[in-house]
Amino acid sequence: MHLNKQIFLFLNSLANKNAILDGVWVFFAQYAIFIFGLALIYFLYRDKIFFLKIALSALVTIGLVTVIKKIWPFPRPFLQEEIKLLIAHIPDSTFPSKHTAVAFVLAFGVFF
Repeated sequence: MHLNKQIFLFLNSLANKNAILDGVWVFFAQYAIFIFGLALIYFLYRDKIFFLKIALSALVTIGLVTVIKKIWPFPRPFLQEEIKLLIAHIPDSTFPSKHTAVAFVLAFGVFF
């Protein structure tokens, strides 16, 4: 069994065992995207040119990730395994992750 699958199955085995941890995971899954929005608002007030560059980079990244997902689909684990879902999700491609890609663009932009 691949390490990626072992880690996923281990983490999924923790679902529905602790209501507090389940709530934390659900919160981050549903609302972490707003952290990116708050970062963009911060940059809007700090430096408008930088904001435009980073916002454009994020939009281009979202577009590229969407195209990659269409060309090279990678099924989500819940489509292949018997797992416990804490929240419903559409059965689209899982890789590459839009959240991760946008977070990387923001971090890369801030770093450089």
